[in-house]
Amino acid sequence: MRSRCERSGVKSLVSRLEQFRGYIDQGLPERAAPFTRWLNGTILAVERGSITMRWVVREEAINAAGILHGGIQSAMLDEAMGMAVATLDHPEFHITIDLNVTFLGRARLGDTVTGTGRVIREGKRVVYCEGELLDAKGKLMARASSSLIGPPERRTP
Repeated sequence: MRSRCERSGVKSLVSRLEQFRGYIDQGLPERAAPFTRWLNGTILAVERGSITMRWVVREEAINAAGILHGGIQSAMLDEAMGMAVATLDHPEFHITIDLNVTFLGRARLGDTVTGTGRVIREGKRVVYCEGELLDAKGKLMARASSSLIGPPERRTP
């Protein structure tokens, strides 16, 4: 998530980590990606390389069995891990190049789900992360791993 100043080429004086800290227990800003806003998570805690969020399961997110859809669980984990990478304050945006999710539990309409994304290894271009979703009782319902990549270094001629 880059600030308007960064997108216009001017370096922001506030790190992404500080920006994320400003969103704790509040809604995400209007400039957040549309899908991120649709998921409608709330940041609970953030440190460099780690973020914890909470979501409430909405009707649009359940499957025919009445439980939180696996694709939405994957998206929640991808968001948490991607935001954890953003707290590293790299100058460029990183994108997911692989995502592996294991589903271990379930959540129903109206339940609260808590997710954590953590950076495990920070390389020059590739960052490896792990994440987990917990149900309202704190029971593990999904675990994920992901690699995110930044752009190649730009070389000046």
